Amino acid sequence: MSENEIPEPPAAGGDVDSAARPESVQHADGSAAMRLHRPDDGLLAAIAEGRHHDPHSVLGQHLVAAPGVADRVTVIRALRPLATSVTAVLATGARVSL
Repeated sequence: MSENEIPEPPAAGGDVDSAARPESVQHADGSAAMRLHRPDDGLLAAIAEGRHHDPHSVLGQHLVAAPGVADRVTVIRALRPLATSVTAVLATGARVSL
């Protein structure tokens, strides 16, 4: 993993809020990754099954509140049931595995 990549998320069904993960990861380029609230499994299932009326309100790039941080932070969510990988390319050129 390069210094610009965020560590892989937990296995399917795992919760991002797991105590096994550090609160945040600081990268050499100044970017950081942190544990954030994971959307409810029922909500994700509704999106995957095409039953959610507004999937983009959950998926994609959003500003969210983060514990211990005064400003809102950017989160990028992707639902990838059939993808082998998903990568976001940030304005800085940093590549983030989702």
